[in-house]
Amino acid sequence: MLSDLHIGVKGDNFYNKYNTEIASRRVSKLVKDVIDYCKAHNVSVLNVVNLGDLIHGIIHINARIEEEIDVVEQVMVASEIIAQALNELQEAAPEIIYRSVVDNHSRVNPNKDESIESENLNRIIDWYLQQRLASTKVIFEYDNLDSGIGKFDLLNGKKVVFAHGHNDNINQAF
Repeated sequence: MLSDLHIGVKGDNFYNKYNTEIASRRVSKLVKDVIDYCKAHNVSVLNVVNLGDLIHGIIHINARIEEEIDVVEQVMVASEIIAQALNELQEAAPEIIYRSVVDNHSRVNPNKDESIESENLNRIIDWYLQQRLASTKVIFEYDNLDSGIGKFDLLNGKKVVFAHGHNDNINQAF
């Protein structure tokens, strides 16, 4: 699962230090760990699920104050980080399947009450990835239940349901 990279945000405090370079290093470590795990356990199909918030976006004033790069560059950088990750993950298993859902930080309209769910910059990232990786073995599945929730079956028959979670609350989650 890929989630909450928040590319574009910059922080340096007692709790954490974070920026685009650190995000890229963390994704590289995750990719290496996944490849090692898949090889050790002879994984035949790797499902990669983008749960969103790859960019920090423009939904809050503090998001714009904390950003080290503007939202357009956030989309470009996040797209390339994920493209490189998916390209490297081809070592992990014979079959790589990518799925994605929309999120809140990538919405085009900062006002959530006026926002249209499908107007989401995460969709541009997905489009870029499919174009950039067209000649690879990465399979892009667009079989979600809707733009915000997806479902697929594992080889063992179990079902996976995934969403970013920004539309969920404790009373409706299961």
